[in-house]
Amino acid sequence: MENNKELRLFGFVVYRRERGILSDSKTFLGGFFSEIKGLSRAGGVEKVFLLFGIPLFKSELRVNKLRSFYLLGLRICSFSVESEVAKELEQVTKGVPVKTVLGRKNVVVINTNSGEASLMLMFFWDSFLSRCGISSKEEYVVICAKRYLVDMVKFYFPEVRAVQYNSGFMKSRVAFEDAGQWRIHWLFPSTYFRDLEEISIKSPRHFLVWMRDYFGFEISGMRLPDSRMVAKTWASLQRKLSPQLLKSLNDGRLLIFAPEALTMSPLGDGKIKEISDSMNDLGYDVYLNTSNPIDKNYLTFPELWCLASRARGIVGLRSGLLDFLLNTRRPMVVYYTPHVSGRGDGAEWSVSVCSLKKVLQVAKCADNSRRIVEVCVNGSSDKISLSRFSEVFAEN
Repeated sequence: MENNKELRLFGFVVYRRERGILSDSKTFLGGFFSEIKGLSRAGGVEKVFLLFGIPLFKSELRVNKLRSFYLLGLRICSFSVESEVAKELEQVTKGVPVKTVLGRKNVVVINTNSGEASLMLMFFWDSFLSRCGISSKEEYVVICAKRYLVDMVKFYFPEVRAVQYNSGFMKSRVAFEDAGQWRIHWLFPSTYFRDLEEISIKSPRHFLVWMRDYFGFEISGMRLPDSRMVAKTWASLQRKLSPQLLKSLNDGRLLIFAPEALTMSPLGDGKIKEISDSMNDLGYDVYLNTSNPIDKNYLTFPELWCLASRARGIVGLRSGLLDFLLNTRRPMVVYYTPHVSGRGDGAEWSVSVCSLKKVLQVAKCADNSRRIVEVCVNGSSDKISLSRFSEVFAEN
């Protein structure tokens, strides 16, 4: 994913977009008109429209559920969105009965990417529910911003009621604590990422360490997906895979290659081909993962987990998908590139905050970290052929 885009006409910048983790800035006609969305210091969100760099109009949504509008810096109106959010929740959870606890219905909101969600499910889910005062599946419903997040939750906890919704208050990512009769528990509010980003700029901090300390949870082992869901998913997946791919899998010659990532700079077509060719040169067949749901080779997260857990190994650009596949316990070669935001000092900075080996070490699974090889890629001249790391896929 490219976070920054620019369109020029006869050398003149007619459109520029710059996206950060929690900000989105659009500039038109060389600065004649601009639109800036971002997170306020108090954890709300605001959108500002500027003319020649001068703030003209602003809308703001605060954590106290108050929406305000400003013209030339003067507030022109404010109103509460609590009833609107409560109505949204009733509509989204229609048909999903939720038991009332202490006069409230609990909803858990997951509006993040696959990496954070994977680690929460593996290490902290039970602790999070306990802190929320939730003791049974009847006492809450989970709302996920993306379909794959629903799949991930159900893969680990098939009994949990999970629905997809990504509009209204979900898109705002403002962490309201309640609305009407609903008690809202945000797994990863916007302030979580803002604080992580600010700390990482000053001093790189590994994201699992940050997650553990932010929530104040202890890590006690690494959870595996539900065995019933694994068996069910694998049974249906076998009917979906080609005979050739199944044969490669059974012969121990299949490698999973996942070259896409949201937060790492792209490897580029040339390096992807070089890595893929080097796998073939070593005698392996390759399943090339795609995130495009309309691609004929597309697999859901649970399907890919079942395939990867039976493959010889996994090769990929550092991404949230690799977090999800971490507990397959398969050997991995992981490529790191500079962060797409431009933060830090090259691929080495990406390793310092995102290392998969460090995930296992923090989780006290250090022995398993030896099955992971991490490779920094900063430029086109870096050697990335898999032949340098073939021993990681050798038979134990």
